Amino acid sequence: MQETDSIDRKFPPSAKRGVCILIRFFTISMMKADRTRLLLYGACPAIVGTSMLALYFSGVPWLQNLASPAHQREFGLIENLQNLFILGMVILCLRTARIETGTLWRILWFGAAIMAIGILMEEIDWGNHYYTALTGKSLTEKENFNIHNQSALTDWLKRGVDLTFLFGFVVLPLFANRFPPKIRLFIPSSIQLSPF
Repeated sequence: MQETDSIDRKFPPSAKRGVCILIRFFTISMMKADRTRLLLYGACPAIVGTSMLALYFSGVPWLQNLASPAHQREFGLIENLQNLFILGMVILCLRTARIETGTLWRILWFGAAIMAIGILMEEIDWGNHYYTALTGKSLTEKENFNIHNQSALTDWLKRGVDLTFLFGFVVLPLFANRFPPKIRLFIPSSIQLSPF
């Protein structure tokens, strides 16, 4: 009893809770209890990511071109899988907004869909790659409208994305139970920590 009291005085409740969540997450029983989520959020992203890395760094030219073609990397598997995931995000946000009963949440889901559409358009360079592939003509530098590939902004955007991922996919899932149920919809599962 005395030992427990000394531990309680040394660590605040939030620190003890975070450690308990980590211990519970990394136990075999927890992983066995939730195999579907472990597969969807842990194994599948790890397998897809590792496969793309293996293709890209294989040293075999046709495998490297499959992952990311040398002449136009935007048409490779890596970029197009990313575009499919973002398109899926748009569809899920729109479907959720349609069935949501609360006005505020409906607006938030539509807002998330609009943001995802903006991200998708940035990733496909607002259609410029497809326009060039279909017509053979490319837009000039002045006509090209792409924010995330501008040299001055690229480093800042990468840092911002890295910090957002760290906060959103590592920190928030550990403390998801402290948020109201509706907010938890936006917080990834702690099982997504497994690829990290």
